[in-house]
Amino acid sequence: MKKTVRSYLTFTRGEKNATLCIGVCMCLVTCMPFFKLLIPEKSDKDYTALISQLINQPVSANQETEAVPETQKKFGPYDAIATSSRVADNLKIEQPTSLFNPDTVSLEQWQLWGVPASVALRMQKYVAKGGHLQSTDDLKKIFGFPEDRVGIIGAFISTKESTPTTQELKPAEIRQPYTGPSIELNSATEAQLITAGFTSNEAKRIVRFRDQAGGFFQIEQLYAIFGVDAAHIQEVEPWLQINEKMVILINLNTVDSATLAAHVYISDELAGEIIQYRKTTGKFYSVKEITKVKGMYPALFEKIKPYLRI
Repeated sequence: MKKTVRSYLTFTRGEKNATLCIGVCMCLVTCMPFFKLLIPEKSDKDYTALISQLINQPVSANQETEAVPETQKKFGPYDAIATSSRVADNLKIEQPTSLFNPDTVSLEQWQLWGVPASVALRMQKYVAKGGHLQSTDDLKKIFGFPEDRVGIIGAFISTKESTPTTQELKPAEIRQPYTGPSIELNSATEAQLITAGFTSNEAKRIVRFRDQAGGFFQIEQLYAIFGVDAAHIQEVEPWLQINEKMVILINLNTVDSATLAAHVYISDELAGEIIQYRKTTGKFYSVKEITKVKGMYPALFEKIKPYLRI
């Protein structure tokens, strides 16, 4: 009887070790909930007020002088706004409460609406080059514009032009009927445009658009220039002429990125894509081939086609 009991209850060394390991594991699993109590929990304290206070805290003249150059190297001319707004966007994002014209929105306001500083700068540059933001579709075409903000911001876009009416013009700028000689738009000076009844501000906008585009190829382009009275354009249109031979053409196979980006219809990103496509394919074999470039859409191609050549 003793032999039988001993044969069933006697363990080998391996069996003893295995039993010991199983026992240790069972103890660890059983004690795990108690170990968790020893680990400090993550604090739920809200530091929003403290961050806001630090952002708005005034700096001394010496601190400001030292900080600006480093910031300018990173962000450019809008250094202070861009730096603070990147932090402020994380604290509170607003949304429009009334209709607005996107072409006149400031850099700070775009960022308060949740648009990154770099995208806001890109939009201002686009408008400065003669572009317009008049619908949600225009916002979607801006590279990097937050998709979740398109519908919220786009719902308040106003398509009404903010051009001055005759009642809003200064007495010296009240338009007079024009009956003078014809005006060639690709060579006209600001003074000649003013004699045709355009205000000094409108004349500057027209000349700036012409210089950035490389010239006018049709009179209808005047209607796309922000801040120029469409009614007056229609009134003086019979006296306006265009010499298409004066239009500066862009050779797609030799132009550099900077020249492309300076054009009124081409953004910095699209200029880079055009150069990259040319490097990949070797050259452009036709003007229409540019439609294969990323970021080029049919409406834009129709605008820039007259300025392109091979």
